Amino acid sequence: MTALTLQAQPYTPGQVKGPIRIGIENATRDGISIIEQHELASFNGPCEGLTVINGLPFSHTLIRVQALAIPTIILSENQAAQLSVDTEMVLDGQRGLLFDPEWLEQHPPLDIKAPALFSPIETSDGERIMMRASVSNRAGVMRSLSCGTSAIGLLRMEYLGSQSNTVPGLEFFLNELGACCGKAEPLCH
Repeated sequence: MTALTLQAQPYTPGQVKGPIRIGIENATRDGISIIEQHELASFNGPCEGLTVINGLPFSHTLIRVQALAIPTIILSENQAAQLSVDTEMVLDGQRGLLFDPEWLEQHPPLDIKAPALFSPIETSDGERIMMRASVSNRAGVMRSLSCGTSAIGLLRMEYLGSQSNTVPGLEFFLNELGACCGKAEPLCH
């Protein structure tokens, strides 16, 4: 039998290995979860890697998942149908690959260095740009800094809330906002 390799749409960088878990109810910390776009509204992890069937890259739910820093790709329904539960696979969110571990030597993890804070980066066509970020929590602030962002333009307050079903009070939001600002302190000149 030929080892399976799927070329998908890259979304969140990182390379991880784990067994395939289909459906949000089967997500495990050590697995690669395969879920559909509509399931993202109630998705908070945990999983090693994430594959979204027919994902909408600019949807608020998929953008919010990026703050979790889980390597993620987007597959079609036909590609997802080729996957079997518990099959060990490698997900490469930078290249958009999902492949059998026997191909790991041909697809080693990429060594990507973040640019220095406040330094422009150059695109492949020579355009110099500064990275900006929109974040939804402290983890997003820290991840943005580690990727070389030069400013945080938007802090999505609606996602600062706790995981409980009740809306937290003013004190909770003030504490969370203060904590986010504390983590972003290197961006203050």
